[in-house]
Amino acid sequence: MRVTLPEDISEITLLQFQNFIKLQEREDLTPLEHTKRLASIFTGISYNDLNGVSLRDLGDVRAQVERALNKEAKFKAKFILGGDPYGFITNLDQITAGEYIDLSEYDTGAADMHKLMAVLFRPVTKSDAVGNYEIEPYNGTGERAELFKQLPMNIVDGAMVFFWLLAKELKQAIPNYTAQGIAKAKARTAISRNGNGTRPFTD
Repeated sequence: MRVTLPEDISEITLLQFQNFIKLQEREDLTPLEHTKRLASIFTGISYNDLNGVSLRDLGDVRAQVERALNKEAKFKAKFILGGDPYGFITNLDQITAGEYIDLSEYDTGAADMHKLMAVLFRPVTKSDAVGNYEIEPYNGTGERAELFKQLPMNIVDGAMVFFWLLAKELKQAIPNYTAQGIAKAKARTAISRNGNGTRPFTD
């Protein structure tokens, strides 16, 4: 049986990482069961089919995954996913109330990372030869959040660094938002999460 294992975090998807974190939180597994489930997450081989794999090979899979998770990879502000270009928020100083509301309400743990990414990255609408680009105005995360579970983890890790810096700045800037503005943003966010008013995204 031949499988391809990740060499670094750029070859690990956000969904794989989320499943890995869930696995790490379990306390009801034996070491062998834990290793088999880890191997299943990163190889795509079913848990039962791994019964035919040697203990040594399973150990090698675990070691390789751990090495990949500990390797750093360069953050990319732009990427292609599902055939469409996406870009990171280009002006953090001009973040909208709607973006702030969602970034504040989503948990920063692994379970909500795809939602956070869907706020920080949006479809590119215009770009030039020297790397400048513009992205869609924020209108909720919509279907983009589910798609972003396939993001490579180097993009996620890099974005989270920016997110922590942004959160620190916003904490100081939030008094500038009026209560009325926040209420309106929450109303728009609720509509977007219910699927109304969101733009369709196609591959």
